[in-house]
Amino acid sequence: MKLLNKIEENAIGLALLATTVIIFVNVIMRYFMNSSITWAEEVVKYLMIWIAFIGGSTCFRKGVHVSIDILLEIVPKRAQIFVVTVITLIAGVFTTAMAYYGIKLVEFIQDSGQVSPALSMPMWIPYLALPIGFTLMTIRNLEIFIKILRGKHEMSNNPLDKNLDVGGVM
Repeated sequence: MKLLNKIEENAIGLALLATTVIIFVNVIMRYFMNSSITWAEEVVKYLMIWIAFIGGSTCFRKGVHVSIDILLEIVPKRAQIFVVTVITLIAGVFTTAMAYYGIKLVEFIQDSGQVSPALSMPMWIPYLALPIGFTLMTIRNLEIFIKILRGKHEMSNNPLDKNLDVGGVM
């Protein structure tokens, strides 16, 4: 799993770097040369989609997805484990279904022969972020479920409770 962590983080980092460079160069060209890169907006849009879906997996792993934890605060410890287990199972079913239907969508787009306007890139490539992202989220969800079964899952979803470096000013 450490290899998967590195691949996810490097992919997100490279996509963010590419996005930043493309936007920066496009702004400079637009304001100083009265010209812009025709494909810049399209590439940035597709990179942001990939960042979001791969980032979703990273959020699962780090336990920083948006959650409503009021229920966990008011129920006893044993019930907390049950609630987290049920939520994990529901999330697993959802992410698995989304991965499956994402594959179906990619197949449909591929069969349709759609291409992007500026790059003439096959549209199934940006859509591939959906099944890949949800497959990664399913894997992360499975990791959480295994930790629950082994009794090694931390009940708090608050990153501040875990003493994580989440950035920002405190």
